[in-house]
Amino acid sequence: MIASGEIEASYAELEVAKLLMTRNVNFHFVKPSIKGESFDLLIDAPFASQVCTDTKCKLETGDFSAKGILHSLKQATKRNLPKDRPGAIFLKIPPEWQSSPTIWAEIQNVCKDFLKQHLRLVSITIFASHMLPTGDMLRFWFAIVEITSHIHRFNPRMNWKFFDGKNPLNSTPKSWITLEDILSTED
Repeated sequence: MIASGEIEASYAELEVAKLLMTRNVNFHFVKPSIKGESFDLLIDAPFASQVCTDTKCKLETGDFSAKGILHSLKQATKRNLPKDRPGAIFLKIPPEWQSSPTIWAEIQNVCKDFLKQHLRLVSITIFASHMLPTGDMLRFWFAIVEITSHIHRFNPRMNWKFFDGKNPLNSTPKSWITLEDILSTED
């Protein structure tokens, strides 16, 4: 996908992988396939069966629109996530949207309303990736909010949160490879 020019969307998937890895949540990437089964990640949820997960990315150059957020959520649900298994969506937004209290609240409201209408979704995680130059280094961090559904058709007694509120691991996971490693490998 990166080679075909889908850089921001592909990078968002890698950022979701980073969020999950640094919090010890097991998953694997899924190769695109047929409609309704073309999600990005399969998460081995510690609390239940696997969760089919799709990543959507609002481009950094785009203007905020509640209708645009809703459209992205609909596309994930309609085109990519299966109807018979638990589903989740990760929605990457530009950091400027997260920095605006009004926009940040509106995005969360759209997601909460959307969850009420889709019984196969267990959660939507909204995140923004921030970067700050600090001397001769760059500091990276994520702002995330995980919204879980209480009306989905899967086991309602389970906690469907992927993130338990703990800080990310301070050490790099042993299986970690860098973006530089990925780009330098030859096919």
